[in-house]
Amino acid sequence: TETEIRDITISEVPTANPVMDLEVCHPTSNYTFDLSTLDAQVLGAQSPTDFVVAYFNTLADADTNTNPLNTTSAFDQGANPVFARISNRANRDCYDTTDFDINIHLQPSLSTVADWTVCDDDTDGLYTFDLTDKDIEILNGQDNSIFTISYHSSQTDADNRANALGTSYTNTLPVETLFFRIENSSETDCYETGSYAIEVIEQVVANTPANLEFCDTDNDGNATFDLSLVETEVVGTQNHASLVLSYHSTQADADANTNPLATNFNSTNYQETIYVRLANTSNSDCYDTTSFQLLIFDTPVVPTVSDWYACDDNNDGVLSFDLSQKTNEILSNFDNGTVSFHETQN
Repeated sequence: TETEIRDITISEVPTANPVMDLEVCHPTSNYTFDLSTLDAQVLGAQSPTDFVVAYFNTLADADTNTNPLNTTSAFDQGANPVFARISNRANRDCYDTTDFDINIHLQPSLSTVADWTVCDDDTDGLYTFDLTDKDIEILNGQDNSIFTISYHSSQTDADNRANALGTSYTNTLPVETLFFRIENSSETDCYETGSYAIEVIEQVVANTPANLEFCDTDNDGNATFDLSLVETEVVGTQNHASLVLSYHSTQADADANTNPLATNFNSTNYQETIYVRLANTSNSDCYDTTSFQLLIFDTPVVPTVSDWYACDDNNDGVLSFDLSQKTNEILSNFDNGTVSFHETQN
């Protein structure tokens, strides 16, 4: 007889506990995930000192323990099946597998949306907003076939996807805050919320001022006008602090708010029209225009007028003169003008 001794090692076969599918919202089509954060779910109550977890793209790789995924791996948009293998550290042939999906859904990106100020065109303080006018700004280039926008009166409603406002909304206060929700149409839990203010302001009225006139002492047809002299008349009783005033040489420039003139304006024309734009400081689209004339008048040159002698027929020292007979002589060097007569220089 012969006796031999062999050690028989009994290794425990681990159990791969199920892992819940992961639903991930991400703003790009590629998502990087740390798979080791799932080890605890696969292990359950089993000790990580006795068992090791690895992850694979296919069940065949998991069974043969080949081509394991990196701990931090990138996954594409859509469903990504992952197979987890738990192995006995003492004997890697003792293993179990489980599988789950990492589902990557496109998350919308949130952009800053400008506040919305409009003019009250009928002085009732109300305005009906077409909320869809903000869709392009909210999407900011994102695909409207993937994302849906809804509008809400509170942050809570936006978060809970509740009580969506109609696309046609009439304000109840001069200033209100509206909340919007942009979500993935096929995965509504992938969403972002934002807000912007709506404001209804009074329509601006540009009152027509008096013309500005200038006596041209050297009669060269040039004059510098201080255009700001008409501001008080243009603004009237409106709040000057909430308005901005500019001057333009054409109506088109005034409407487009382009090519503003300096307030010290040099005119080379005897008659020139200046267009005034009066706009609300918080919304330049809320404006009105008016115009006035710059008028340059030549200063008359007083000619030398001959003295006027007459005979006193009755020697009483009193005569009546028709002073208008001197008008033509006085205006001989001046095309247009009027003459008045006074007994003294002053």
